[in-house]
Amino acid sequence: MSPRVLRPAGSVLALAAAAFALAGCGSTDHRAGDWMNLNDPTRIADAKIDGGRVELRQGQALVVYLDTNVETGLRWDLKPLTGKVAVAVPLADVAPRAGVPTSGAALETAFHFRGIAPGTQPVELEYRRAFESSAPGTKTVRFDIVVR
Repeated sequence: MSPRVLRPAGSVLALAAAAFALAGCGSTDHRAGDWMNLNDPTRIADAKIDGGRVELRQGQALVVYLDTNVETGLRWDLKPLTGKVAVAVPLADVAPRAGVPTSGAALETAFHFRGIAPGTQPVELEYRRAFESSAPGTKTVRFDIVVR
């Protein structure tokens, strides 16, 4: 085969790969539906979830949004999960509460979980400075994930 025949095929393949890679970049909404599950994830804010419980079906996703102020140096930390009922998907992200980021805009941190086996899983999140890991957090949110 001549290089002329391979070059157009390689260009088409590279163009297709680039289009596929960029297909998911169009959404700026970090609250978009969960593509790994046909059901939208359960969404709960910290004021509603603290001290409560969230019921999920096996395989269903949970996204917890907590208000964040990065200018203070504080961040939300997830304490290690002790059971095998739910898993934390390592996607904790900080984004504007609504729309496009602007200076001084209210931010929130999103924590993603997925129910994987029937049972109850306690979850604890602490709002703290990264360098103060031994001190208690300024805020703590505790709740249970119950998977049916």
